[in-house]
Amino acid sequence: MVAGANTLAAVWDAMATVAGAALPGVQAFTEAELAAIYQDPEFVPSRTLDAIGPLLSAPDEPAPGPAAVRKPAAARGKTRLSPAR
Repeated sequence: MVAGANTLAAVWDAMATVAGAALPGVQAFTEAELAAIYQDPEFVPSRTLDAIGPLLSAPDEPAPGPAAVRKPAAARGKTRLSPAR
C-alpha cells in the first residue's frame, strides 16, 4: 500500500511539474488524527459468518441458510471446459 501511495505521489508530482503548476499545500496529520477520521467503528462493522446473515437480508426475508449456498459446478453435474490447444 505504501509503495502504491508513493507511486501515486510521484505521478501527481510529475504531472504538476509538466503542467507547470504547483500542487496544493500538504497538511501533515498525526496518527491519532487519521485514526479519528478513518476508524469509525460503525462504518461497515466486522461480523462473523454466523452473525452477518440477518444483516444481509431484507427485513421481511428470512436470513439465507445453508440451502441458499450454491453448489460447485462439478456437484451440479457441470464440467469445466478446457481451452483449445
